[in-house]
Amino acid sequence: MSWLKLTEKSLYLMEGGEYLKKIDLRDHNSGQALDITFEWNRGKGDNVPMVVSIAHNATATEPDPKSKTILSTVSPRFSGKDLASRILSYMNAKGYTIFEGLREYNIVYVEGMNPNGSLNSDSDNAFNDIRLVIEIIDGRPQIVGGPWLASTEPGRYYVKNPMNRKGAARIQFRQYTAWQVGIHGNSEPHEALIQTGGVVSVHRDFDKNGIRTGDKLATGYFGINQHNGYDNPVKNVGRASAGCLVSRSRADHRRFMAVVKQDWRYQQDKAFIFTSTVIPGDDLVRQFPA
Repeated sequence: MSWLKLTEKSLYLMEGGEYLKKIDLRDHNSGQALDITFEWNRGKGDNVPMVVSIAHNATATEPDPKSKTILSTVSPRFSGKDLASRILSYMNAKGYTIFEGLREYNIVYVEGMNPNGSLNSDSDNAFNDIRLVIEIIDGRPQIVGGPWLASTEPGRYYVKNPMNRKGAARIQFRQYTAWQVGIHGNSEPHEALIQTGGVVSVHRDFDKNGIRTGDKLATGYFGINQHNGYDNPVKNVGRASAGCLVSRSRADHRRFMAVVKQDWRYQQDKAFIFTSTVIPGDDLVRQFPA
């Protein structure tokens, strides 16, 4: 039997002591709000929550996700071999929230992947990741923005000269609800998604080797924004990112912002907090090949 658990951070769709799905709480006016997808109430029998357990206090522990053997079942809705379906299959397997309403956008970054869906060497200091926006239209996942060349990692300049003494920030592969529309930058201010709505987790590259392995995790508000890369060369992220999620070109970033601002939730509430998912391309292809 599935049930609901509410903590200080999130609402969880539970099965036993582990969660199947979660939705992070977001600030709304002077309180908090939840955007529950209709998908949570689809299905029969045990798939429909029958019990609500409220544990909204500082001592409530955050549960672990259901084991992969359970989560790896692919939803028939995402069984296609196109890139959008494979990404949502991966997100479904990880227990991430998938927004399914009309003009409810899923912002995704895939590290080490080319815009055509093929993998690359994922070398450092290069725009060799992709940013894309997925919407479910008439029951089918469709890419409605991108894929655009991007970088989910800091440029070499900030790896060698980190802004934080503990090392440059490299975002942990996960899903986060953390960004609001705002202005990024001082020398070239531009509209972007700003990390003002929630925390993210980052690996601190203390050894300055440009990889996550062995790096300590930190969670908090670090200014991990989603902005443009100032048209830097494909093979030189340089100073365009100190750990942000960056589109290589200014034009692509403007297109990205135009798309996500059409989300009906943002249209209703300009303080809406956007969710974004960062996934490794090699693991995506391993689990859900083309």
